[in-house]
Amino acid sequence: VDAFPSPYPNEESARYANGGALPPDLSVYTTAKHEGLDYIFALLLGYRDPPAGIAVRDGLYYNPYYPGGLIAMPPPLHSDGLVDYEDGTPCTKSQMAKDVTNFLCWASEPAHDERKLIGLKALSACMVGTAICGVWYRSMWIGYKTRRIDFTKAVMEKEAAASAAADGAAGARRPPLVRREESAVPAAARWIASGSLRDLRRDVPAPRRRPAITSAPRSRRSSAAERR
Repeated sequence: VDAFPSPYPNEESARYANGGALPPDLSVYTTAKHEGLDYIFALLLGYRDPPAGIAVRDGLYYNPYYPGGLIAMPPPLHSDGLVDYEDGTPCTKSQMAKDVTNFLCWASEPAHDERKLIGLKALSACMVGTAICGVWYRSMWIGYKTRRIDFTKAVMEKEAAASAAADGAAGARRPPLVRREESAVPAAARWIASGSLRDLRRDVPAPRRRPAITSAPRSRRSSAAERR
């Protein structure tokens, strides 16, 4: 966008044409001043007669919205109907002040809309890229982040040796019947795998039985009693 040329060749000519006051650069005034839009709109419509007790010298005008109340710029919008709108909009001073304010806002930032659109596109692309990078990072490093390495080889060997010693001591204290049953476990596992349970019964050693008490002594005692 081309820059707006100054209507005056230098500062001296600008002061001479405006009663000794240097006019500001209105192409950047809306952004250079706090609430510049509201200030320009109020300044264009704020010209009025000075109240009683305020002396205004020649070349100055009273405007309560200007700092100090006295401004050297004559009222640019002195009456209605200065321009004609093609769509039939009423040409009032407020309407013209609004158009001038909007034009100065555009003049301060001609590429405002394009800049906002490019920023929205760039922000959307950054968000999509961040999501893609997050998914890739999680899928790439999840195996390393959740991996657990325990150096317990020596501890496991020590525990296995202690367990073997405890099993040996417990096996020495078991009764003979239990030991015979343990000796038959490999044969039972072998015959179960082959599906022959009938041969398994013959391989398992039978437990010892106590001798039965006969009734012969009772008969002897009873016969002796009868003899008596």
